[in-house]
Amino acid sequence: MSKTYPSQNLKQVLLRIPEQMRAALQSAADENGRSLTAEVLARLETTFPQDEDWLSKMQKSPTIQIERRLISVDTRLDDLEARLAKLEAK
Repeated sequence: MSKTYPSQNLKQVLLRIPEQMRAALQSAADENGRSLTAEVLARLETTFPQDEDWLSKMQKSPTIQIERRLISVDTRLDDLEARLAKLEAK
């Protein structure tokens, strides 16, 4: 039996954009600690009306939840690696 993931319930969109725009989005994503997908979603979110129902649904989005968890795990891993490096240096 194959395992299903929340991201499998999301629709994929093939998008053609100029390389400079993709690079700018990737740079912004890196600065914000997000994936390219999460950066695009965050920017799209700001273009929609501040409808509480819509925002509530977006916050429950599996992709957004996974991105937040991944950022948390990455941050924790970076911290642990830094602590390990200090211990190994002693």
